Amino acid sequence: MEDMYDRYWQEVVRVEQQDESDLSTTLLIAPEFCMDNVEVFENFSTTLTQTLSALGVEDLIQLVFFHPHW
Repeated sequence: MEDMYDRYWQEVVRVEQQDESDLSTTLLIAPEFCMDNVEVFENFSTTLTQTLSALGVEDLIQLVFFHPHW
């Protein structure tokens, strides 16, 4: 879980530091992350979304989550 948070924030920082014309979309693919536990995946997703709201950047960065069992 900690590694996923770290990777996520690295991508957020990378997108924030680039000009939108150079980088506007990124994918964070983790095929083994919470594969057997959709509830943990959903809680993780909610945590990331709430953090963006708390920082006031939810209009600048939009998250889309996919889980094969959703």
